[in-house]
Amino acid sequence: MKFSVVIPMIFHQLPLVEGLRRAHEAGMQNAEVMRWHEADLNELIKIKDQLNMQVVMMNTKMMQLADTTLHSAFLEGLSHAIEVSKMFGCNNLFCVPGNEIPGVTRTAQKDNIISVLKEAAKQVEQAGCVLHIEPLNIKIDHPGQFLYSSDEAFDMVKRVGSPNVKVLFDIYHQQITEGDLMRRITENIEYIGHFHASNNPGRTKVPIGEINYPYIFEELDKLNYQGYVGIEYVPVHDPVEDLKEFRRMYM
Repeated sequence: MKFSVVIPMIFHQLPLVEGLRRAHEAGMQNAEVMRWHEADLNELIKIKDQLNMQVVMMNTKMMQLADTTLHSAFLEGLSHAIEVSKMFGCNNLFCVPGNEIPGVTRTAQKDNIISVLKEAAKQVEQAGCVLHIEPLNIKIDHPGQFLYSSDEAFDMVKRVGSPNVKVLFDIYHQQITEGDLMRRITENIEYIGHFHASNNPGRTKVPIGEINYPYIFEELDKLNYQGYVGIEYVPVHDPVEDLKEFRRMYM
């Protein structure tokens, strides 16, 4: 198990380049870069290389994947995201399936999402990348999202049937949505490619809240999980000092 820092969340008030610098100052070497399309890519790559940091996760173009009229645009955006990820030396991408469509059955919407993910699987398999789908909680942070259940996400990944399409399991979101975290993780670890971590309530830093992260991290080690856990909380104090505290506790 390795740890990464989600730059746009931890350093949400800073440009990505400055966020990378601050993460490096805190001793973090692995970064997740979202909203890269808003940045100067050449400058971002230059700073990443200067700091000897590794980008381990990037986002694709976000689309409402239950809408079949948007599938071509999503696949085109995915192709571009793969090209950019290769520039960063990153093999992991993630997407959120988008909002539920009123008046259309969940079964039909789910089938539409699986259909486009099967097409996306061909792209990422050829590129040697992994595409992750992320369920989000609809109770607090993301009302209206189609995909909120990890159980449903696992079922979708199984139906896509590609080792290059997995679930991004956000521990905070799934604690709110369904709980029973370690049973779900343990039973589906082969379908999980990445984790995000913050605590609840309040999307606080990992050591503060109701989620028992020392236990979860210990269990992930027992499961021989070899991927990344991205630290993704809303900072209240100095995020550099918070990350230094996290490193002292868990790394």
